[in-house]
Parts: sequence; C-alpha cells; structure tokens
Amino acid sequence: MSALILLALIAMLVVGVMLVRLGLHGRRINRDPVCRDCGFNLASLRLPEMHGIAVPVVGETSGELPVIVTCPECGGGLKRAKAIRIGERRRMPIVALAGAVLVLGLLATAVPPLYAALTGKGVVGTLPLGVLLLMANGADATVAGELESRLLKTKMGSAEVDAIVSKAVELQGNWDAEWSPKWGDVYEAATLLGPIRPDLADAWSRQSVELLVVPRPAVNPGDPLPFHIQIGKTRLNRSGSASIRADIDYVRVGGVECESFNDPELFASPGYLVANGPAGRSGGPDQSIAAVRLPQSISSGEQVIDVGFRVKSAPGGTVRDTTARSQRALSRTMVLPASESSTTPVVPTDRIRQLTRALFDSKQVVLQVDSWRTIGNGPAEPVRAALEVDSWPKQIPDLDFAFTAWLIDASGREHYVGDAFTAPWSGGGQTGRTFEIRGGLTNLTNCPSGSVSLVLRPDESVAKRSPVIRRYYGEEIKLAPKRVEFRSYQVPDSQRGFGTLDQLVEAANAVKK
Repeated sequence: MSALILLALIAMLVVGVMLVRLGLHGRRINRDPVCRDCGFNLASLRLPEMHGIAVPVVGETSGELPVIVTCPECGGGLKRAKAIRIGERRRMPIVALAGAVLVLGLLATAVPPLYAALTGKGVVGTLPLGVLLLMANGADATVAGELESRLLKTKMGSAEVDAIVSKAVELQGNWDAEWSPKWGDVYEAATLLGPIRPDLADAWSRQSVELLVVPRPAVNPGDPLPFHIQIGKTRLNRSGSASIRADIDYVRVGGVECESFNDPELFASPGYLVANGPAGRSGGPDQSIAAVRLPQSISSGEQVIDVGFRVKSAPGGTVRDTTARSQRALSRTMVLPASESSTTPVVPTDRIRQLTRALFDSKQVVLQVDSWRTIGNGPAEPVRAALEVDSWPKQIPDLDFAFTAWLIDASGREHYVGDAFTAPWSGGGQTGRTFEIRGGLTNLTNCPSGSVSLVLRPDESVAKRSPVIRRYYGEEIKLAPKRVEFRSYQVPDSQRGFGTLDQLVEAANAVKK
C-alpha cells in the first residue's frame, strides 16, 4: 500500500512539473515565423533562404524586399540554425499556477516527514501552534501529546496557553465526537503554569462528568418513582478523577413537577459520586438513588423524566471547583394505568426457594447496633439495630425479592427489622446484583432476646420503591428459631456477640471510659 502511495505521489509530481512547463511555454496561436530569442513576429520580413520560408506578399508592386539577417527587435542573428521558430505562443498563467500549487503541495507534504526522519522528531513537532490547533480533534492523541509537551517544556505566553486550553475545552464539550483522555493531560499541564481563566475552568469542570438518570421502567400514578443517578461519560485525563455532589433541583415527569419522596432510609440526598478516567483508581460510588412521588393525575403512557441538578466538586478528585453549576439529565418511563400493577409477585421454583432460604439462614440472628446517641457526658444509648446477613460467598437467586423482615420472639411478639431487597451494583467498571437491608429495629425498649424466628414477607411497596424490581419472590419465608446476638462496631472484635442488648450497651460504655 505504501509503494502505491509513493508511486501516486511521484506521478502527481510529474504532472505538476509538466503543467508548469506547459503554462510557461504557452500554446501556439498561429504559424508565423518568430525570433527564437525574443519572440518578435517576423512574418512581414524577407528572411534568409536557409530557413525555407516563403517571401511575404506585400502588395501589387514588383519590387523585392531586402533580406533581413538580424532581428529588428533584439538584434539577434537570423542566419543561425534554429534562430527562427514557427508560431507565436501565448503563456497560460492559470495552468502554470495549477501546476505550481500541485508541486508545492506535494513538497509541503513530503518535506516534514523527510525532516522528521532525518532529525528523529515527529511531524507534528515541526508544525506551528496555529496549525496544530486547526488540526486538533477530540480523538487525536498525537496533537494533544505535542501540545502537552510544549506546555511543559517551552515558555509560552498567556495568550498561547489560553488558546490551547480553549481548544481543549471546546473539544471536551462536544459529546457527539470521540474523546482522547490525552486532552485531559493537556488541561492538567496548563494548570501547572498558573490559574486557568475562570470561564474556561468553569466550563471544563462542568463538562467533565455526564450524569445519567436510570428510572424504574414502569410505575403507577401516585406511586414513588425511584431512579438511579449514575456517572455516564467522563471527559477527564487518563488517571484523573472527579468527586461530585449532585443535589436534585427539580424533577419533572411529563412536564409535571413532582414532589420528593421523603424516605431517608432509602433515598439519600445529596448524592456523592466518583468518576474516574480510564486509568483512575479513586474509590467511591458511581451511582446514587433518589425518588419522587408521581401525581395521581399524571397521564398514562411513556413520559419524559427531566431532572435538574446542582453539581459541585467534593473533596477527593483531581477536578476542583467549588462553584455550584446546573446540569440536566433526561430519561423516560412508562406510566401504567391504575388497573395494571407495575409489580408482579411470582411463585418461586424449588431451586430459588432453596437459594433464598440459604441466603438468610445462619447459625444465629445478628442485630448490629449501628446508631448511638450520647447526651452530654452521659452513657451511650443505642438508637437502632439493623439485621445483619452474611451473604458471602452465597449465591443470590435470579428472581428479585422485596421483603419486609420480622423477628418473632418466644412470646409471639413481632419486631420489624427492615426491608430486604435485591439491587444492582456497579463499581470499578464491573456490574452485578446484590441485596440490601434497609431500616432497622428502632423500638429497643422491648428488644427480642433468646431464640427468635426470622420471617420474610413479600411486600409490593418495597418492590415499588426499587428502581429495578418488577417480578419478585411471592412467598413468605419463615426460618427455624435461632439465638439472637447483638453486636456493634464500637466494641472490639474480641468482645463482639452478646446475648442481650443490655450486655452490649454495658460493654460499649466500658470501652468509652
């Protein structure tokens, strides 16, 4: 292929040279004899017989014209061989110009690679800054690398730095085009030379992360509409990261403003998210969850979800900007009529029954006291105990589940200990399914002790608060009685595992002292 290209370039060069020669030589416009030296027209003169040119007819007179042996214009001798040529020629400047452009264009194409081969420098390294900026596109890592190198190795004025940063910001903002993280390196190199112009810094920060909204695919009027807030595309340098705080400004469904679904156990606001470049290693969630309640009057059918955010940088990322900026994300959901439920309980297969029971079954029922309060210098008091299930390395069933979890003590009294449901997870470029237990036992005055039975009851409202659950495990599960055990991270591991809540509280306060 390279040989064919070389032959084509040589052929074009030959054509260009021929066009230049033809344009300068000109085309013949008559058959008159002319002086080869100066081009003077000799048609009206009697020339030496050696050239074999007929005597011109000058009229009806019988007199003969004298023989001219020198050119009247330039004085050149006309008896010389080839002193006279036949035909006047008129130059063709357009043809000559076209040939010159072709030749010069080919030379301009060939000289930089030849220079690069002889000097060991890349072609882009020979180009001026203005040409590089004209050549630049979002996917061109070569031009970006050259600009980064110039920023780090050469002294540049503020106008040149602004021009480079402006181009990087322009390319970053074109989400329809490809993007090379090398442009992020260009921006980072520019920050080392001094503060970036405020408008460019704001644009770069605003365009670094795209937020996506992934809602529940189908909902009923009046129900909560949960949705995941996820990191979409990123425009960072290769090892860069952006920690952001995304506060919801508004949510409109079908153009109708929706009220927040206030359930702090399930839907935390604001959402703290971490975005990474291709080689980024910063830990942190890349999705959050929020919800609104749909109005009862909303129309059925597919509706557009419009979510407005107030986004600002949070500590921990390489992109730093404390100024809140507006960002918008659009998605769609299907609003079903009230007669058609958005969730369906399913009778599980025997295999799914076995896997689900194994997931929650353990040697004892563990209640983790995860919330404490202290008034003044008084003792620490437990506020909430959450059900803890060790799922690793157990397999999660294919069928989603949406349970309310209850403990039934020896007297038959029931204690609500939270909601248990499956949920998607993602992080570090990986995705999968897990399950969560939200909420907990808040009435600790009548805390269960001794042996208790864990009961899991399918609950439609739990399924509807999930962004993904449509079909869920539809049978109640009751496990055999097990000993209840209280734990807390405030107590050292060697002392963890108490039979009553009072014993745990006593140990926690002993550690506090």
